[in-house]
Amino acid sequence: MAKSASKSRTTLLNSGAIALVLVLCLITSILAVAGAAGYRAGQGDQTRLAAAAVNAEIDSQYNLARNDLVNGQIAQAQRRIQYIENVDPDYIRLPSLKAKLAEELAKTEDVVAIATPVFTQPTATPIANADTLSRDQLEAQLNVAIENADWANMIELAGQLQRNFPDADTTTANSAVYKALRDQGVAEVDGGLFEVGLFHLREAQAMGYLDAEATQRLQWASLYTEGQSYWGKDWVRVIEAYYTLYQIAPYYLDTSSQLSSAYANWAAQLVAYGDYCGANQNYVAALEFGENADWRAEQVALEAACTQGIQPTPSS
Repeated sequence: MAKSASKSRTTLLNSGAIALVLVLCLITSILAVAGAAGYRAGQGDQTRLAAAAVNAEIDSQYNLARNDLVNGQIAQAQRRIQYIENVDPDYIRLPSLKAKLAEELAKTEDVVAIATPVFTQPTATPIANADTLSRDQLEAQLNVAIENADWANMIELAGQLQRNFPDADTTTANSAVYKALRDQGVAEVDGGLFEVGLFHLREAQAMGYLDAEATQRLQWASLYTEGQSYWGKDWVRVIEAYYTLYQIAPYYLDTSSQLSSAYANWAAQLVAYGDYCGANQNYVAALEFGENADWRAEQVALEAACTQGIQPTPSS
């Protein structure tokens, strides 16, 4: 009788253990499925956000191009229209914009070349005897600088006016400084002078509202410099920065080249970690921007290693 009771307890214990294992397996499976679903949802959110950013950028370029045409900035309008056509050739408002461009070109009867802007850092001309100039003299020189779009001297003269005459009406001076910082910052970012361009745009932003074009350049330069700051330290962060920038401004300077190099560098690092499938995917991404013999050789070897589970043969 005692043996029968003991055997029953043992059976119950074994059944309980089996049930517990089954429950734990079920929980693990649920968590795995939930985790995978969460990952896929996160990926979907990222894709939707990127698409929304691209659409917003196209709308912004459309509005800026219209303003450029109204103000006679034909070359700038052409650059913006070219951007829209390259990113979304089916953009619903593109035909009317191109028709307006054709009208403006017909008026001028000139073919306006699209060129990459070249920016030279301006330097302020020393103001002779600035401390002895009267308020009227400083304001007169400031007005000349404003008329000539002389950014460096606008800032210098406005600062001198405020230092020499703190009780003076600074509305004109502040407006001049804001315009100088804004215009100079945009030109610097377009010319690849990111750090100083960001400084001037942020200074302008602290003084007043930035328009769409200046805000755009602030975003571009911020993303570009973020990618640079993580270069060689965190390839995932580099890729995130340049990928985002590529989605909204694919033709901005060497964004595509930087992104493809980042993919290739991350792929090489993944090879060192033994993640051949991940490395293969990143080489594939890098090669989407153009053929590279070395990257292609690595990608082919890694694809075989990933699918067949073998050690890739080094290409060098």
